[in-house]
Amino acid sequence: MAGKKISIDFEIQQDSIDMLDYFKDKYKLADRSKALRVILDYVASESEEHENIYSIRRCLRCGSREGWVKPEN
Repeated sequence: MAGKKISIDFEIQQDSIDMLDYFKDKYKLADRSKALRVILDYVASESEEHENIYSIRRCLRCGSREGWVKPEN
């Protein structure tokens, strides 16, 4: 367990929880918190991707879309 972890509360949509659970199961991670830490570590370490990640407006829930959808395979 690298680094001290603290517990925080924040709000996310159900499809984001589903996505974290999917990656947790797919990659045999300990829990959804670990899945989120992996994503955050990627964002922190890939500075050349920051513009791509944060400058493009994305809305997975706009219009008729209902958010993240589990891949078929």
